[in-house]
Amino acid sequence: MNFKNMFVLFIIILLSYIIVMQNTPNFEEKISIKRSKLPILLGDDLYSFYKNQPRPHSEDYSLYVVNPYDDYYLEQYTNLTTSEVIDFVRNNISYCSDLSDEYPKYPVETLVDGCGDCEDKAILCANILYLKEVNVSLIRFKNHMNILVDNEIVELVNTEEYSLDDAIDVYSINCRPILILDWNAIIYFTSSFYWIDLDIDVYNYGCLDVNNVTVIANVSNVTRSIIVDVEKFSYIKINLVFEMPFKDEEVNVTMVEK
Repeated sequence: MNFKNMFVLFIIILLSYIIVMQNTPNFEEKISIKRSKLPILLGDDLYSFYKNQPRPHSEDYSLYVVNPYDDYYLEQYTNLTTSEVIDFVRNNISYCSDLSDEYPKYPVETLVDGCGDCEDKAILCANILYLKEVNVSLIRFKNHMNILVDNEIVELVNTEEYSLDDAIDVYSINCRPILILDWNAIIYFTSSFYWIDLDIDVYNYGCLDVNNVTVIANVSNVTRSIIVDVEKFSYIKINLVFEMPFKDEEVNVTMVEK
């Protein structure tokens, strides 16, 4: 091969490389991780404190039970027997449905309001029994929730019978990590490039630390994995920036707990 042919081949390879690179998403090494504690109660107005708390996007409502900041208030009911706690919630907390979308209440909210739906009554009852060190779980059915005490279903709202075979999920009430993933992607663009600014929040609402949580971000077939440790009652904020040579809004974030 003469010099001219070699030069032409080099130009072809170089142009091919440039074309490929221009059409491949580039992960810009902009990573920031911030660790913060979940809000801690300051003052005595428990009801207002919990009323203003966000409702995490999770069906594991045990996070409303193991939250520790209302324990001293709920402990006044721990002198009751297990059956007395169940009767108290069943007979003294009336039924009222959520005004709009699903809105689980913290136990103090249900006590002060004097009413709640099936989830609210189950959360309250489970919290008191948990403080009494009773073996209790939340059990979810289609459009309904009960508690499970020593593997027996306890109905707090109506007399309709449910069996364990009808259960969609069971959430044990114990000291464990409770992880919730939330993320938001914002797209910026100029005449020639797009940027995807990805904010990721990993919450641990549980009472145990958790290590080696893998957060996986996928943007247009480009994958970025980050391993983090999340302490109990805390959260981590992760910011990633992807530089794109073309507009593409295909973004997904997942989480794997080892």
